[in-house]
Amino acid sequence: MRLGWGVDGDTWRLRIGLHPEDTLAGIGQDGRDIQLVTDGCRIELPESAGEPHPDLRALSAWLVAQPWAKRRVVFDLPVSPAFAEAVGRGWAVEVGPVDPELAPRAAGTVAGLSYSGGLDSVAVSAMLPPGSAHVHLRRVPHPRVPNRRGLAEVAAAERLVRAAGERDRDVLVVRTDLEFLTLPFPMLPTWPAFAVGLVLLADRRRLGAAAFGTVLESRFLRNGVKFSTAGASPWAEPFAVAGVPMLRPAAGMTEVLTMRVAGTSGLGDLARSCFAGESQLPCLACAKCLRKELLNAAARRGRLPTRLRRRLPESHPVARRLLDREPPYYFQDMLEYALARVDVSGHWLDRLRDRLRPTVAGTAWAEHYYPLALDLEVPAAWRPAAERYARERIGLMTPAEVETVRTWDAATRIAGS
Repeated sequence: MRLGWGVDGDTWRLRIGLHPEDTLAGIGQDGRDIQLVTDGCRIELPESAGEPHPDLRALSAWLVAQPWAKRRVVFDLPVSPAFAEAVGRGWAVEVGPVDPELAPRAAGTVAGLSYSGGLDSVAVSAMLPPGSAHVHLRRVPHPRVPNRRGLAEVAAAERLVRAAGERDRDVLVVRTDLEFLTLPFPMLPTWPAFAVGLVLLADRRRLGAAAFGTVLESRFLRNGVKFSTAGASPWAEPFAVAGVPMLRPAAGMTEVLTMRVAGTSGLGDLARSCFAGESQLPCLACAKCLRKELLNAAARRGRLPTRLRRRLPESHPVARRLLDREPPYYFQDMLEYALARVDVSGHWLDRLRDRLRPTVAGTAWAEHYYPLALDLEVPAAWRPAAERYARERIGLMTPAEVETVRTWDAATRIAGS
C-alpha cells in the first residue's frame, strides 16, 4: 500500500494506492468485515496544521487505511525507525521509507480529546486539565461516493459540540468524508480514526496525549460479557512514538459511572448518545437508548419511564433480540445494575430480570473506579491527576470489587445463580 497526503490550505487529501498483494476486503471495528469503496478521502481542519512531524503524517494516514494493507506500507515522507518498528510489530507489515536520522516526536504538554459529545467523552473531559483540546470529527459528503444516510444527526451533534466551546472549552471541529471509504456505511475503518484530525494538529497545538472515551466494559469486559486482560491495543505504541500516547481514563469506569461523572460536569446537559429521534433527540427505541434510560431510572431508583414503555413494546426488535436468546448479553453488567434498581413490573423487562436475578449488593462494584486502568491506560505524565480524580471524586474499588471484575463471566454468573 502507498499512502500520500496532498495539502491545500487547511484541507488534507489522502490518496490510497494498493499494491498487488492488497485487497479491497479488510477487518474494521469490532472485527467486522469491511470493503474499500474508493481511493481517497479529505480531512478539513479548522486551522492550519503547519508541517507536522513525519510520524504524525504517517500515523494519520495509517488510522484511515490500515485495514487494507497486507504486507507493506509506503508513506509519502520517511518516518522514524521507532515508528516503523511500532507499526511493523502491531500489524506485521513492512514500513518505509525510513530515515535513520529522524528522532521520534517529543510529546507536548496539552491533552487532546477525541470528543464526540457523548456521555463517555464528556466524562473524560471532566477528568482532563483545563485547556485541553476537544477535537470533534464531523462527517461530510464525499464527492465520488453516494450518501446513503442523512446528515441531520451529525449536524445536531456538531451544534452541541460547538456549544461546549461557548463554555470555555477549546473546541475544534474537523470535517471529513473518510467514513465513505467503507461498506457497510457509516463506519470508520479503525476505531481510533476518530483522532485523525487530532493527530494532524498535534504539533500546532502542542499535544502530548490523545484521549478517548473507552469505558471499562469495552477495555476489560469484552462488552460486559467476560473479563479479559488482553494487552495494550496495537495502536498504543504508534501513538506513543508519535508523541501523543493514548489516554483512556474512562477505562476504569463502567457506563453508569461515566453517566454520573458526565452529569455532574459543566457539559452534562450537552451530552447525547443518540440523535435518531424527533428534533435530534434520543430515539428511545434502540438498544443504546434502552440501556441509557434504564441507567437514568436506576439513578432515581424509580419506575421504567412511560415513554420507554410505549416506544419499546415486546414486539420491538430490541426486545426480541433479548427475549429470544439466553444470556450472556451485550453490556450485561449494566443490564444487571439497572434491573436491580428499576421497577420494571408489567413490562417484558421483568422477564429479563428474572433471568439475570441481579441484586443491588452484587452490582455495587460498578459504582467505583477499577484501579488497574490507571496503570494500563493512563500515561505516567497524566496519571497523578487521573488518580486523584478517581480517588476523590469517584472512589476506587475495594479488593473484593476488583476480584468481581477480574472474575467476571456473564454466562457462568447466570448458570450459577
